[in-house]
Amino acid sequence: MQTKLAFLCTLSHDPDGAPDDLIVVLERQVSAALPTSKTVNVMLRVDGHRFRTALFPIHADTHYFYFDERMRSVIRKEAGSTLAVVVELDHTCDGLEVPLDLQSALEACPRAAHYWATLSAADRWERIDYLIAAAPEQRARRVQHMIGALNPKPTVQKLVIRAEIAAKL
Repeated sequence: MQTKLAFLCTLSHDPDGAPDDLIVVLERQVSAALPTSKTVNVMLRVDGHRFRTALFPIHADTHYFYFDERMRSVIRKEAGSTLAVVVELDHTCDGLEVPLDLQSALEACPRAAHYWATLSAADRWERIDYLIAAAPEQRARRVQHMIGALNPKPTVQKLVIRAEIAAKL
């Protein structure tokens, strides 16, 4: 990938999100210049303001990013507006601090904390960025969802198999 990718893009409504959720979909040629068709951690410069975020894949040929609350508080634009964007890869995933609400939830659930520790730095970064981007009323729900995903409950089938194995011993 080039060191920096600069382009103009249009702010649009997220067709899969809430009515006020905004996203920016990258042009195919911009996504083609990225090193992967998967999620990419980046530093963005949007209308001159710097943000750390992730570019998420749509199908196999392009990416998008959420125009989240952090961006909205600084860049006051609505759907249909044009944005000047510069993308740089972000290799500083390990430097991100775990927010206090997530840290408290992890401390309260040792199994989830164990799985959290096994995630790659990029995966932890992506989840923290997802949490930080949440509106205040969504944040607690996102923490609960993350802890639930990190603390899978054994299914009935797994419990039956375990009981069968124990019976054979």
